[in-house]
Amino acid sequence: MTERSLVELGDYVTLGEGITLQSHTMEDATFKSDLIRVGNGVTIGSNAYVNYGVEMGDDALLMADAFLMKGTSVPAGSVWGGNPARQLRA
Repeated sequence: MTERSLVELGDYVTLGEGITLQSHTMEDATFKSDLIRVGNGVTIGSNAYVNYGVEMGDDALLMADAFLMKGTSVPAGSVWGGNPARQLRA
């Protein structure tokens, strides 16, 4: 976590090895940042990357090696994967 103050983790969250919770970027010479909200019971697979402005609902799953783009809203209980990540199951 690059900025712990910009990350909210719920209870019973599982974080895989080598994940990145990146709550800022530099885009067109402009610094941008936002919260990352991770709900209760969420699992983030190994080597996954979560960008700023993301909200993950309770019991959601982000598969290993996935890249969750900025501003993405992950519904509760859904499964996401890929690069860029997309919903695989509701």
